Amino acid sequence: PLYDTTDYARRFVDPQQMWESEIRRAQSVVDWPTDGIPTVRPNLGVIFVPAIAGHSYEVKNDQMPWPGEPLAWDAIRAARRVDVAEADLMRRAEAFYRIHHEYGGADIAPYHADTQGVFDIAHLLYGDGIFTAMAGDPAEQAQIFELLEISLDLYLKVSRRLKDLLGEPAGSMIHGHGTSQGVFFPTGGVRAAEDTAILLSPAMIRHFIMPFIRRSLAPFDGGFIHFCGLHRPFFEE
Repeated sequence: PLYDTTDYARRFVDPQQMWESEIRRAQSVVDWPTDGIPTVRPNLGVIFVPAIAGHSYEVKNDQMPWPGEPLAWDAIRAARRVDVAEADLMRRAEAFYRIHHEYGGADIAPYHADTQGVFDIAHLLYGDGIFTAMAGDPAEQAQIFELLEISLDLYLKVSRRLKDLLGEPAGSMIHGHGTSQGVFFPTGGVRAAEDTAILLSPAMIRHFIMPFIRRSLAPFDGGFIHFCGLHRPFFEE
């Protein structure tokens, strides 16, 4: 299955159980006659990066994690001081990769946990008020740009830590995007999900979103952006 969430709450807190679930799925496609690369990841959900910054979440059994309430502004600013390597979810990801390195074998590649993009991170940390603030007065918009800078800093730190744990070069990667088979990217070393951006106008995407997408991908020689839904102007940008 694309996402097996049966008894997910137990796997979420136990890297060994998480790895066993992922490896079973990947092993089933090792001999498939395709160019796909069997892949596994610590499937910790869209809350992965915001939680590293201190954002709350809820894990219900048989479901992926749900984000909690927005953070206070002082707590958002404090995210710049977070040691991402010591954050609880990053330690779980590290344990997952360590288990795979020891037991996974050369035929199955580990890849990044779910890294939301800069604006998705900002939305989860700040809440739905981000939309009115983006259309607000200069002071409100200035706060959103500060929020985006904080989110960019967090995205870059998390992405670099994941690549260090994987032993990946900065400018390339293998990525499975939630499936049991992935592909090799000879150029472009990261991925980011920007689902929230499909709610924005083309003008807002150009003003608030694209500069931060470009800056988030630049240190990795590019990457790929995922978003659910149809937004042709965003796609064309």
